[in-house]
Amino acid sequence: MKKPKFIQLYLDYFDHLRLLSEAQVGRLMMALFAYAQEEREPDFSDDQALQITFSFLRREVDKEFEAYRKMCVRNRENITKRYESKQNEEENEKENEKEKENEHSPEARAQAPSCEEVVEAYHKHCKSLPRVKSLTKKRRQRIRAALPYLDGEGFSGVFQRVARSAFLCGGNGDWRADFDWILTPDNLTRILEGSFDNRASPASRSSYDIDALEQVNTLDFMDSAADGLSP
Repeated sequence: MKKPKFIQLYLDYFDHLRLLSEAQVGRLMMALFAYAQEEREPDFSDDQALQITFSFLRREVDKEFEAYRKMCVRNRENITKRYESKQNEEENEKENEKEKENEHSPEARAQAPSCEEVVEAYHKHCKSLPRVKSLTKKRRQRIRAALPYLDGEGFSGVFQRVARSAFLCGGNGDWRADFDWILTPDNLTRILEGSFDNRASPASRSSYDIDALEQVNTLDFMDSAADGLSP
C-alpha cells in the first residue's frame, strides 16, 4: 500500500494522551511510528490502557493511509490522461501536417484545378451571372475550402447545375446567384443536392400532343361513318 512520509497527530488526541504517563506516551509514539513504517503491531498485553489507545489511533492512521493511496491513484490516472491527451494532440498535429503536405504535393496540385481555372469554368457556364473581376485572397480560400464538398462532381459540374437553374439565374425575380454565393459551403451543398433544380410545372406534366389527339378523333369519326353506310 502506498504510504505518506508522515503521520498526523490531532489536538483531539491530547484528551486521551494526558490520561497516560510520560512512559506510556513514549511507548505509544514509538509503537505508532513502527506500525506506520513497518506495519508491525506492538504487544501491549501488559498494559490495557495502551492497548485501547493504540487501537483507535491505528484506525485513524489506516484511514489516512488509505485516503493517501486513493489520492495517489487519482493523480496517476490524471497524469496518464494528460499524457494520452497530449499524445493525441501531437498525433492530430502530425496528421494535419501530413494532410497539408499531401494537399501541397505535386500529385494533389495536378488533380485539383487552379483558382484561375475555376473562375474560367464559372465564366464559361454561368454567363448570365455577375463576372469575377478580381481573384482575391478570400476567393482563393473559398475555392480551396469548397473542394471537400464537390464529391467528385467538380467545379464545372456545379456551375452547369447553376446555369440550368432558373431560380439561381434570376428567372424568378431580381435576385441571382454570384461566384461567392455559390462557393459558400451551405449553398454549395444545396446545389449538389438539387435544391435549386428546375421543377416541371403541372401543365407540362399533363400535356399531350394536340395533333395526335385530332388524328385519333378523325379516325374514330371515319370509322363511325363507315359503320353507318354499311348495309
